[in-house]
Amino acid sequence: MRVYKYMSLTSFGKSVLGGQVFLKTSRPSEFNDPYEGKGVIVGDPSVAFAHEWVKAFSLEQIVEEGKSLDEDTLMRIVCKGNMVGRFGWFNFFDDLVRIVCFCSPDAVLRPESDLLMWSHYADSGRGVRLELELDDSTFSLKDIVYSEARPKLDLRLVAHCDPRTDPVFAKFLNDCILTKPRAWAYELEKRLVLSKDSDQLRYASPMDEYKGASECDLVLRLPGECLKAVSLGAKMDNLVNTQDLMKKVRNDGFGHVKFARAIFGDTYAYDYANLFDD
Repeated sequence: MRVYKYMSLTSFGKSVLGGQVFLKTSRPSEFNDPYEGKGVIVGDPSVAFAHEWVKAFSLEQIVEEGKSLDEDTLMRIVCKGNMVGRFGWFNFFDDLVRIVCFCSPDAVLRPESDLLMWSHYADSGRGVRLELELDDSTFSLKDIVYSEARPKLDLRLVAHCDPRTDPVFAKFLNDCILTKPRAWAYELEKRLVLSKDSDQLRYASPMDEYKGASECDLVLRLPGECLKAVSLGAKMDNLVNTQDLMKKVRNDGFGHVKFARAIFGDTYAYDYANLFDD
């Protein structure tokens, strides 16, 4: 599948190294949409669910370990205290997954989407746009659904508090990951959603190839042949010598990569001109 990723020039320098591509992953809480990953929870759970919840999420700040809870106290903690909605499930889910975001080819072909993506994610047109080919048999990318309504979970329908064993809870969390407000529809986003324990991810450190990463950063490592083309931003002039940049990338294991530059057109849309070595 052909996908695109806009980024700053600094991020590009960290992402294309030694014939490999390194893409930073994110938790849902790290995205710029304040509603990211947050659904609506309604209904009171069963007593059995409440017991399981307290045990699973170790609410020591509320419940002394080993203390026997009567039904009223238990339900007050889990339901009236809104522990499920306030921090339990979201923290669990936020720690469990890592996400890499891409744009579909449709976004690149739509001038209104392309222009905004350069502005919002590629340093106001001073960065780059990567064109990548990801193997469908290896990477399962999901389309974002743009909606006016937030995902909703009715706790009366949930049997277990672990989404890995409860299909209703699992669907809710999946919907939270893949649903965004319609205001973001211009992005035409596709997401790669992985468990933080996926063997497709690597921990990066300052000593690793992904320079400047913190010890806790997880990156998606792709073979260099996944990178097909790099487009330079229309406002990159005077920031870098184009020929030097192209030569550096090609000499670093990316001799096959094509380069282009976004240029200002006669309308409110970028045109693209292919770049060649001198």
